[in-house]
Amino acid sequence: MRIVFVATLLALALPACGANPTPVPISALLKDPDAYDGKEVRISGAAVVRFEAVFVCQFVDDIVGDSKRCLWMVPGDISDGAVRLAPMHNRVVEITGVFRAKRHGHMGAYGGELVVTKYAILDKHERGDVPPVPPSPPGS
Repeated sequence: MRIVFVATLLALALPACGANPTPVPISALLKDPDAYDGKEVRISGAAVVRFEAVFVCQFVDDIVGDSKRCLWMVPGDISDGAVRLAPMHNRVVEITGVFRAKRHGHMGAYGGELVVTKYAILDKHERGDVPPVPPSPPGS
């Protein structure tokens, strides 16, 4: 009887402690940002990490679209220092972090901010690199 009680108590307490937050689509965070503000969330998406562009979008196609549909990322502090974001460049990732609804990243361009505490790389994509500068027209 005691074992069942302790197991039930742990099952109820662990999710409340944020041990493994429920996955939330980025679109849900952006649709109701106040409901998630300051809360630990787990999202999946396509990440880009380059100069003045450190963000994650729900879909790869959103990378070149409206940046308001994406989240700016900042490294969170962990026991051995800040989380390194660079390995996420051009990767599909699952990220756990704290959502901040009132912060919007570089020049206010993003739908919100995610303080990254951990991540896992799931796959790769090729949409996050800046296209090359087109050649000058002939005769110029």
